[in-house]
Amino acid sequence: MKTDDKILRWNTIHAFLFCFLFILYAIFPVRYPVIVVAALSFLYYWLIHFDLLKRFKPFGGYPNWVTLIRLILILGSGIWYKHIPDFGLIVVGLVFFSLDGLDGLLARKFNQKSEFGAYFDLETDAIYVCVFTIILFEKGLAGFWIVVPGFMRYIYGVLIFIIGKKGDEETAVKYAPQIGALFFVAILFPYILPGKLYYPLLIISSVLLMLSFLYSFIRVLRIKTV
Repeated sequence: MKTDDKILRWNTIHAFLFCFLFILYAIFPVRYPVIVVAALSFLYYWLIHFDLLKRFKPFGGYPNWVTLIRLILILGSGIWYKHIPDFGLIVVGLVFFSLDGLDGLLARKFNQKSEFGAYFDLETDAIYVCVFTIILFEKGLAGFWIVVPGFMRYIYGVLIFIIGKKGDEETAVKYAPQIGALFFVAILFPYILPGKLYYPLLIISSVLLMLSFLYSFIRVLRIKTV
């Protein structure tokens, strides 16, 4: 189904912004620009869909408010992680996952499914990966390489745009959800496992995630050239 052009434009701009932030972070590893731009970008996403959100009762709809709570949890963790114990970061991650299931349940229960909500949920997941890989790097639990899969969603989005495709033309990759879930969990392992155990898991899940994006990109590229 064709995705709304307003969402696609935002999604593309969002991806370009975060690719720029990735380059900026590689040169000046300061996380605050990532947090600020994320907050402003999602605020803009809500503002451009204000008329749509007014149709839900309450405003925005229950599932989107749950997703907003997830987003605030992640951005807050990115700001204050130095004051949060490792156990606290694990709790944040577990709450994040739990609420991810809840927003889908509420969307079905109250008939509040929307394309806006689907993209909001997807990009909130991407922010979780981005912020928590930055935290791992800044805590010295992994090298800078871990930040690369953290920004891979945005790099992929820019590449799709460059080859002249749209976000709604991404191709599904078998086992991609499972690979994503594995990486989501793997970036919490450093807080509970010793390095000799969590490091291989981080590497394996990172490689699988990047291969998943690469395979998807190749499939899109082949569709374009056929």
